[in-house]
Parts: sequence; structure tokens; C-alpha cells
Amino acid sequence: MSLSKRVAFTCKHSSVLGGASDQGLTMRTYGLLGTVELKAGRLTEGRAWYEKSRELADRRNDQFGLGNSSQNIGIVCQSEGEAARERGDEPAAIWHFEEACRYVGESLLIWQAQKSKSRESASLSQLARIHLNLGDFQTAERYAQEALEIREHLGSREACMDYGTLAEIAQAHGDLTAAAAWAKKRDDFLAELKRRPG
Repeated sequence: MSLSKRVAFTCKHSSVLGGASDQGLTMRTYGLLGTVELKAGRLTEGRAWYEKSRELADRRNDQFGLGNSSQNIGIVCQSEGEAARERGDEPAAIWHFEEACRYVGESLLIWQAQKSKSRESASLSQLARIHLNLGDFQTAERYAQEALEIREHLGSREACMDYGTLAEIAQAHGDLTAAAAWAKKRDDFLAELKRRPG
């Protein structure tokens, strides 16, 4: 029996025999297995684990688990869209990007209801990337700006990603001056990060 099958067997029986804490552990384990598969480039397997995590979160009415699993499924959909585009299958790419919007949009609503600003910014940032892939530059820019505003307020290191996204959006618009300005902000921010202690 493979490692993932052994883990799935253990998770299944712990959730049947155990209590709520066991089910929470099972849900998180499914999510971790999804991440392992995603990082290995196995998108189908990663999505399957994330969907199992989402189903369990839904049964438990676990909003944090739902937010995480929806966000992760959105990441898989986005990766599937990018893979389809590389193959030259644009209709499939658009379909996957639209699915990614739906799932990440769900996670955004959960994080906003939970008042989790760092997670809200992650969903906004991802939505910006997805809309950039869809060619909807106005929406992409709005989401990237919203993510950046939160991250700058929080002093988050991840603000550099939003500077980069805004540079790409400006480049796609043909506004080379704005693209260069955003790229400089990103580079200056990265240089500042290197100077920070720790």
C-alpha cells in the first residue's frame, strides 16, 4: 500500500471512530496531502485531496477549513488553466481560470467575514493574478491594489508580489512608465527586505 493510501486509510478510520478533534486533524491532513501533490506537479491528485478536505470542512461547518480548501482548489484551477494555455487549449484555460475565480472568491468572502486581513489579502492577490490571466486588466488592478493596501498596512513581506503584479498589468496595458515605476517599487522593497534584521 502506498504512503498516500496508508494515510487516507488512517484518516478515514480516525474520522469514523474519533471525535471532532480527530476529524479536524483528518481535514488538515487531507489539505497537507493536497499541497504535497500540488508541489509535485500532480494537479489532479492535489485537487482530489483538497476537495476531500473541503467536504469535511463543510460537514463540520468549519469556516477556516472551508476558506483554506477553497483557496487551495482555486490555486489548482489556476495552475490547470496555465497548463492548458501552455498546451494551446485556450477554451480549457479560460474555463479553469473562471473556476479559480469562483473558488478563490468563496475563500475571500470567508476571510472577510472572519476579519482575517492577511488571508483576505492572499485571496485578493490571487484574484488579481487570475484576472490578469483572463485579460481583465481593470479588475486585476483593483484586486492587486486592494491586496497591496492591506499588506502595506500590515507591513507584510508579500507586498512585493502585488508590486510585481501591478507592473505586469501596466505592461499588459502598454503603460511602460507605470510598469517601470511598479517594478522599481518591487525592487526597492526587496532590497529593503534584505537589509532588515532576521
